[in-house]
Amino acid sequence: MIQHREKPILIEKLEILLSRLPASHPSIPLIESELQRTRAGFQGEKDVDYHLRELNRPGIFILHDLRLKTTTGSFFQMDTLILTESCATILEIKNYAGPITYDTHTRQLIRDHEVLSNPFLQARRQQNHLQNLLLNEHLSHFPTKAFVIIANPRTRLVVEPPDEKISQMLLYPSEVSSKITSSSKRLTGTELSRFVTRLNKLNRPFDMDLFSHFKIEPTVIIKGIRCPQCGTFEIQREYSGWRCRSCYSKSKSAHFQALYDYSLLFGQPLTVKKTLDFLQMTSRFTAQRLLSKVSHRDGYRYYLNLSVLKQHK
Repeated sequence: MIQHREKPILIEKLEILLSRLPASHPSIPLIESELQRTRAGFQGEKDVDYHLRELNRPGIFILHDLRLKTTTGSFFQMDTLILTESCATILEIKNYAGPITYDTHTRQLIRDHEVLSNPFLQARRQQNHLQNLLLNEHLSHFPTKAFVIIANPRTRLVVEPPDEKISQMLLYPSEVSSKITSSSKRLTGTELSRFVTRLNKLNRPFDMDLFSHFKIEPTVIIKGIRCPQCGTFEIQREYSGWRCRSCYSKSKSAHFQALYDYSLLFGQPLTVKKTLDFLQMTSRFTAQRLLSKVSHRDGYRYYLNLSVLKQHK
């Protein structure tokens, strides 16, 4: 069973942050760089997922973006984890543009004189952490493997001087399914299913504090509802909908995106006061009515249903 890979929430948060910062803000280049890197990583993972469809058969579980706590309290994240009754296989996926050289003497990955992070070391660390987790779960007899996947088949990675251990860890997407072979079973089907359930319970998805990371004051965020047509923040309430003062287009659902933006940038819950301020509205009655359709209420606090907002935004 293949777990569906969701678009990273970080991509959405970065996109929303960029759309609500003044054009002259000094952090914009850093945010754009982070967004580009995150998008490239996600695209590489999706490219690999295409080839993993060959493994969509009973007895194989494919989990994505598992972020688990280590025995020391820190976290490690695996791009993809393939579980069978025989073995656990970690895929560390990289979407590099090449050519790239791995120097086995210095243990450095080099591209045009730029030193990149060592993916082989990352994969081994993840494998060590997973082995420790298996030990804690009384599954120390369950073997593990780790590979570095170069998502772009046109990217050439040269290992110099040749190193058999490194070469054996290096794969391209089309080669992955051939490495997931059946051998002697170490877990029963029931034990494997229980372990998968346990991993999903232990998963702690990463959530970046954008304001702290990019040193942005929350007060600089542009408030208001963005026009779905022209992208300006010139929308105002008109009867049962919204009208843009810039392009004069109408919308009945423009507020959904604004509420979604608020939730991803500032978190939950909302109050009527916060809603009036962020959406730049004046009518408490209208704000309460809008919130009631997309949230559940606990006293003065409203908890937005993000799934509903995503369907309408």
